[in-house]
Amino acid sequence: MSWLIKGALIVPLAGEKPWFTGDIAVIDDKIAAIGDDLTPAYNDLKKIPAQGFIAMPGLINAHTHIVMNLLRGCGDDMPLEDWLSKRIFPLENRLTADTARAGAMSGVLEMLASGVTAFCDSYFFMDEVAKAALQSGMRANLSRGLTDSGGGGAERLREGVALVKNWDGQGGGRIKVWLSPHAPYTCGDSYLREIEAEAAELGVGLNIHVAETRREVDDSLAAYGKTPVERLNDLSLFDRVPTLAAHCVWLSPADQAILRQKGVAVVHNPQSNLKLGSGIGPIPALLAAGVPVALGTDGAASNNNLDLWEEIRAAALIHKGAGQDPTLMPAAAVLRVACPAGAAAIGFPECGTLEVGKKADILLVDIDRPNMRPLLDPLSQLVYSAGALNVDTVLIDGRLVLRRQEFLTLDQERILAEAQAAAEKLFGGDTWVAV
Repeated sequence: MSWLIKGALIVPLAGEKPWFTGDIAVIDDKIAAIGDDLTPAYNDLKKIPAQGFIAMPGLINAHTHIVMNLLRGCGDDMPLEDWLSKRIFPLENRLTADTARAGAMSGVLEMLASGVTAFCDSYFFMDEVAKAALQSGMRANLSRGLTDSGGGGAERLREGVALVKNWDGQGGGRIKVWLSPHAPYTCGDSYLREIEAEAAELGVGLNIHVAETRREVDDSLAAYGKTPVERLNDLSLFDRVPTLAAHCVWLSPADQAILRQKGVAVVHNPQSNLKLGSGIGPIPALLAAGVPVALGTDGAASNNNLDLWEEIRAAALIHKGAGQDPTLMPAAAVLRVACPAGAAAIGFPECGTLEVGKKADILLVDIDRPNMRPLLDPLSQLVYSAGALNVDTVLIDGRLVLRRQEFLTLDQERILAEAQAAAEKLFGGDTWVAV
């Protein structure tokens, strides 16, 4: 389908003008033209009236685990190590493909409602996540989480490689598959080298949690005499393929220099890091040094939602407070992190801005709402005022997937009912109270 979006307030996140009023012509899956009045040239296209809306690129959730939607609220107010070992890992051992499918569908529903058009996810039962992404129409960078602690590492790696071979490039290129060593503390040196070699052979990237807590860094120094970043660098994990490093809260100046030199992209997950008491990463310093930074929610068990608007606002605010400097993380910079930087970091550089020739992944954000008027600076308003409830319309690959807040590819009532039933089954009725 092709469209002519008429009279929008366009925030392209590219070019010299931060915003302007105009039209956007979409032919098939790409932006064909942007201008003041495109009706004479594109009058045959189906019109989408957009007066009273901001047109902007789709949001990118660069780090999540959407199957964990089933675990929302099950382990709150716990330290990360206890949260993982005492709550999350035991529950994950009870997951099945059926329950994972319900969690995945819940996750894509939640993200799509808030204007996320592409996401990066690492977990298990990832065939179900891939199916959910395809059904929703979203873009996804997927990987099977890999660990060799406790045995079974070889089989997990075989599953990860099979996921690449079966799913990479599916959906007309909307699905990408990488390999994902879970974290330095759950993977031994030889296993990390093996994963990196497989990624290089397959021509895919790596997705890994790094330096999320002070304890992780302290334990690494005690065991290896190196920080997690130094250890991964010495193992050549950053040398041959793109690497996405989630969290990176506890980084030394030397760590930051390594990430910059090797072009490693960092994913900032502010609310998850705050909720788990992990700390606040040095994001302004990374950006100033030229390190690519994207934005993520993490999973709903540690956030507890997949609303990237909340992460946008948190990323803009917490660094001002921590640094006692209101000029840190200005609105325009945060939006670039949430859109074009995120798209490039997870392997979709053809998205993330509104430019001729780019993929038509476009949001229409309703500005005729109480939280958006008066409108003086659209960039500021998007960061400090907007929320998921302002998202009216979503196009991905030029396809309408959300219109007037109605899902066009997903059955909300069914998905929510199945997620509730799956969670009750997972918890066995012992600790779950149905509403």
